[in-house]
Amino acid sequence: MKGSKLFVLVIFSATFQYCASDAITTTTSTPPLHKKKKTEAISPNPFGSSTLFPVKGSIQEGYYYTNLRIGKSHKSYSVDSDTGSELTWIICDAYPPPTLKSRKGQSHHDPYKLSRVVISCDDPLCNYVKHPRDDPCRLLSNDNPCPYRIEYGDGSSSTGTLVKDYFHILFTNGSILRSSLVFGCGTYHPPESDPNKELFGDGVLGLANGKLSIVWQLREKGLMLNKIGHCFNSKKDQQGYLFFGDYLDPSSSSSIEWTPMVTLSKDNNHYSPGSADLLFDNKPTSVKNLDIVFDSGATYVVLTSQAYQAALEIVQRNLDRTPLVPVVDAFLEKCWGWGKRIKSISEVKKYFKSMALNFTNARNFVQFQLPTQSYLIISPSGNVCFGISYDSESAGQNIIADIAFQDKLVVYDNERKLIGWASSKCIYPPRVEVDHDQESNGLSSLEDA
Repeated sequence: MKGSKLFVLVIFSATFQYCASDAITTTTSTPPLHKKKKTEAISPNPFGSSTLFPVKGSIQEGYYYTNLRIGKSHKSYSVDSDTGSELTWIICDAYPPPTLKSRKGQSHHDPYKLSRVVISCDDPLCNYVKHPRDDPCRLLSNDNPCPYRIEYGDGSSSTGTLVKDYFHILFTNGSILRSSLVFGCGTYHPPESDPNKELFGDGVLGLANGKLSIVWQLREKGLMLNKIGHCFNSKKDQQGYLFFGDYLDPSSSSSIEWTPMVTLSKDNNHYSPGSADLLFDNKPTSVKNLDIVFDSGATYVVLTSQAYQAALEIVQRNLDRTPLVPVVDAFLEKCWGWGKRIKSISEVKKYFKSMALNFTNARNFVQFQLPTQSYLIISPSGNVCFGISYDSESAGQNIIADIAFQDKLVVYDNERKLIGWASSKCIYPPRVEVDHDQESNGLSSLEDA
């Protein structure tokens, strides 16, 4: 979810309107493609090994999203790509859908129809949903549906039930797979502080590293490596891309800077490259030892209050002798203007300096560059605004979000426990564009158990 989301908690909700007789218990079966034990490392599978999705959206819209094709009808659902949460969920007709204004990328008028396969409390995957003390699966019989509740840092949430249905996956080698995967079927609840806040699209694509992730499930089936990458284009009219598996854009792969993943806590499946110091104009600052989390589910960078104030003071001092002055703008907390509309960052770029995060735990000298377009945005009123905010509830974490991911290829290699990034044009490769609706065009196709 967007805005000030800092973390995700997946727990159970108390009650659900299902009868035990409606729940169909699923059992884990070994698909024909899986030839190795789940505990073994796997090599790229000859059937597919990676899949690539076009990504639409922009910082101005506040979202980067892709489409998933689910169910026997191949229906497409728009989902927010979120490395800050694990469970993928879709608005479901088993719950009252929210009344939302229709926007590009939304299709709430036709929500996902509840699958015949409902995950029960005794299914092994239900154990990976984080339970409250009054775990309803312990209070109810095991053949009851496995409910979930996801709470986001902005106060919004989703509640529903785990289900299993077919995902239609087009691999980069042209093969097509219809694979049965577990995800959430539920509804969206806006934050109490903003009851009119809308959900973009049809749900969330959870990309954090955990056993409920659809990428983890594909890895367990032996279909691809547990690797994820996103490349968000800064130009509103151009598509970026998202990939699962071992795909790497040849134009960017050679320049990727790698650093080890760091576990911030034992219950945390967020992607963290560790601790970093902030540089301004390639010079050290007083902002040091920031515990960093990469979260594509947030729009703007979020720092702890102390780090935010220090970074803002540095930027403001650099603007003291420029035409830009602080202005009040409802768009973001800190903005600057000069009496006329600013149309692009290029008009004011010379008055700002680049930033960078210098990662201190990396074996080599590794920096995450933050050029001006990675922390500035033009508001609808024509002011230039600070795309960095603060949140006193961030528990010491500092969130690197979509605004900083623009025009960067970011790779989360869960096999080697590495995070990498490189500058990129982030253009969706036309050579892999295939019509998902046409499975009779000569491509190999396989149905997974």
